[in-house]
Amino acid sequence: MRLHAIEATKAGMKATDLALVYGVHRCTVFRWLADYYKGGEQALKAKQIPGQPTKLDEPPMQSLA
Repeated sequence: MRLHAIEATKAGMKATDLALVYGVHRCTVFRWLADYYKGGEQALKAKQIPGQPTKLDEPPMQSLA
């Protein structure tokens, strides 16, 4: 979605219009643009969100799934 938004801005679409299309705030689109121009496509890739490690081993996790 982020890369499509960047391509759309390159094609002339306004960030405010993109925000409406993607259902995000326009500041989010501006942040995507800033990240892209600072770090390229790599900067737009999703990053792992840190969190507490799981307390269950693999077999109990399988039974939950």
